[in-house]
Amino acid sequence: MIAQTCLVYLLQFKNAYISITYPDGQPFCKALPLICYAAENWLDHAKAANVEEGNTLKRLSEQLFMDWDAFLKWVEVIDIDEEEGSHPLPLYYATLSGLNHILALLLHNGVNVNDQGGFYGNALQAASSSGHRDVVELLLSNGADVNAQGGEYGNVLQAALCSDHRDVVELLLSNGADVNA
Repeated sequence: MIAQTCLVYLLQFKNAYISITYPDGQPFCKALPLICYAAENWLDHAKAANVEEGNTLKRLSEQLFMDWDAFLKWVEVIDIDEEEGSHPLPLYYATLSGLNHILALLLHNGVNVNDQGGFYGNALQAASSSGHRDVVELLLSNGADVNAQGGEYGNVLQAALCSDHRDVVELLLSNGADVNA
């Protein structure tokens, strides 16, 4: 219920102009603490409730990622990526968050699996660094470039190695990752 409430609250602000700092200098999160709480914590609550199984929670999280205005508002309030000034596409955030159902929905709707952007450079590198093996499998089965370059670690294999995700490293190697990249 907490995750659902957070998402409903975030979705109601999708078209509202919200300044990060108010004219009196008061920080945004001090003025609207609930939207900041919702943006920062909905994902943790959703994972604890197993977002993949709850119908209402699943629909609300899909709405957040599929509604461009709502998605941008969430990212504006709290950006879970480490790359300042960059707002990668929903596919990147779904992989970074480990949300399989969102990822599958986005891929089904024709999102480019190899889009570049964000701290990790691309969705596959974000999933590999985060250790989301099932997400890595889904991305690879949908044509993600296992040898794509860029991002914090330079390539996907290096991201998995630096984060010590051996099962992901093995998966990448079995899918043609270049050990000499």
